[in-house]
Amino acid sequence: MQEYAAVNIKKDLKPVYDEADQMVLYNVFPFDPVNGFEYFFIELLPGAVHQSDAHEESVEEFIVVTEGTLTLTVGSQQFTLEAPSKISFRSNVPHAYANYGDAKVVFQNIMKY
Repeated sequence: MQEYAAVNIKKDLKPVYDEADQMVLYNVFPFDPVNGFEYFFIELLPGAVHQSDAHEESVEEFIVVTEGTLTLTVGSQQFTLEAPSKISFRSNVPHAYANYGDAKVVFQNIMKY
């Protein structure tokens, strides 16, 4: 019989911080080659900007903003995503996640390989 366990993301998982401590990332479901995806829970503090290099050609990202307003730049396109909002994109170009507001931004990111 399969064993299941509930996990509180913020209490039970170890966060990863960016160099400025303005982005907090929880790797909720780490990459598994059988499933072909990983799932992140991310918080951006006010003023945070996270730049991401281009990924491999086949990588897609699926973003769901659940709190605040995320500014997403994909190549030369910019999107303002006010919660609750979603977007998906091929991440084979440089892209950035930013919080230009006064309140925290919370979003989930599924990366499909």
